[in-house]
Amino acid sequence: MPTKQIYVKESDLALILEAEQFGDSFSKVMMEALQDFVNKKKEQKDENGFQEITIRNGQVKPLDQSALHKFFGKRLAFLKEDNPDCQCQCEEWSRIWELYRTKKGKYLLALRDEYWGVEEDDEGRQEGPYNYEKRSYKVFENLSDISLDQPYFTPTCKALVPAELINLARDKDIWLDI
Repeated sequence: MPTKQIYVKESDLALILEAEQFGDSFSKVMMEALQDFVNKKKEQKDENGFQEITIRNGQVKPLDQSALHKFFGKRLAFLKEDNPDCQCQCEEWSRIWELYRTKKGKYLLALRDEYWGVEEDDEGRQEGPYNYEKRSYKVFENLSDISLDQPYFTPTCKALVPAELINLARDKDIWLDI
């Protein structure tokens, strides 16, 4: 088992003894405190509202074959469409659009297709219902580079970016020239 040695000031010894009175080992208390510290730092936003964001790319369900991608940014817009027009053979599904501005000033358009349905096995018996989720994203230099009449390949088919998503983003994406 790996070990790490820490040095404690004499004045902090009382706090360690007090923590151990609750029945947990010093090692366990330290790990919980470190986990809380790391989680707090990850959730903290910088002075401009940017924070660490994790998105997935690829098929998430039923078998997780996705890759985690992290960046610093902030979400400008979110839009969910239930049962949008598509040639998908799913009974029920939705597409979720998210638009972020990255800390480097680019725009990340994230798409998530979620669909539910039943499948037939080799003998024609229905199995399920199943929940599938596929995700993808694309990065743009400018908000104006996102075309509203050019279809993008989403995780399951082609789709047009909703104008409402861009309008929501424009309302929140204000840069001061100072």
